[in-house]
Amino acid sequence: MAAIAKAAGFTPGYCSTDGIFVGGALVDAGDWSGPGGARWVLRDKEVDVAVLETARGGVLRRGLGVRRADAAIVTNVAADHLGEWGVHDVEAIAQAKLVVGRAVERGGKLIVNADDPVLARRATALDVPLTWFTMEPTAPHIATFVAEGVDMCVVEDGAFVLIQKGHRHRAGDGRRIREGRRQVVAEVSEVPITFGGAAGYNIYNVLGAIPVATELGLSMESIRSGLLTFGRTPAENPGRSNLFELGGVKILVDFAHNPHGMQALGATAAALPAKRRLLILGQAGDRDDESIRELARAAWAIHPDRIIVKEMRKYLRGRPEGEVPALIVEELARSGATPEAIGRADSEMEAVRAALSWAEVGDLLLLPVHSDREEVLALLEDLSKRGWTPERAL
Repeated sequence: MAAIAKAAGFTPGYCSTDGIFVGGALVDAGDWSGPGGARWVLRDKEVDVAVLETARGGVLRRGLGVRRADAAIVTNVAADHLGEWGVHDVEAIAQAKLVVGRAVERGGKLIVNADDPVLARRATALDVPLTWFTMEPTAPHIATFVAEGVDMCVVEDGAFVLIQKGHRHRAGDGRRIREGRRQVVAEVSEVPITFGGAAGYNIYNVLGAIPVATELGLSMESIRSGLLTFGRTPAENPGRSNLFELGGVKILVDFAHNPHGMQALGATAAALPAKRRLLILGQAGDRDDESIRELARAAWAIHPDRIIVKEMRKYLRGRPEGEVPALIVEELARSGATPEAIGRADSEMEAVRAALSWAEVGDLLLLPVHSDREEVLALLEDLSKRGWTPERAL
């Protein structure tokens, strides 16, 4: 969204789990996805368009950081952070996330993923105008929304298409008329962050961003320009779906950190041809044992040829060192992983170096990184500049 706003000639300010950014420049690093980040962005006099990541943890602890919004979006819900702040199931997570819809001003919209059944059911019950986005426009569950004549953003014939049922414009005689309008925004394969359509989760992110930008009054030309330029380099979205190719080895760096994210990463990996696949895996200590085991099962479902289990000291969160990796290794073995397929590393960087040392031409390395992201990206950039190939030392 910030990239689209910038393409439209505005100075975007946004806050996220990575930090606060104004005009593309980092103002302060860290997790600023709560109300404090929203206030900081809105107080900056340079900011024309505010894009505020709104984490459910901040909502539950301190509420929203704003009273009014021109548009709000909820992308998806999944079983993560259960047991925190009175939230014990996915229904409650959806309820917490949909609080952002209460800030939508009259004339604005709440944009919701129609393919997320829990979210769709909860959102339908709200008293706020909705725009839906979907990758399955012909599916039965979309028929009701089509019949109601609501605005939608869909993937159709390999393209992102915005359908505005309630588009208003002025006729030649001055009358205000209301009619439908369909606009092809861009081909899916043209948008860098989709990896040619392999990254389904980023197709969903684009589907959501298009109607948000439209609600903010940004032109279709700016929306298209932002989508076609964003994500070409890791620096624009560090640690989120960054694809490198070094010496014939594909390397995908991502932030997948729960079963839902791991499944999405696996779907992307399946669409990228590879001779062999390697995955590094770790988890924060504040998840319960079953959530950690579920992550391990989701990881093994990707069918990696090798999996390196990493310690994450920065995210022990009350557990002793070694406890989380031991749980993961135990569950991988239960799922069918042989001892030869599993490696161990004392840190994220050690795991990444072990992955690179294992790699051969034609392999795909899946590197979900969390604690040492900057160091990992710096290493990969350095290896790229030096023309590294698998047979050379790191």
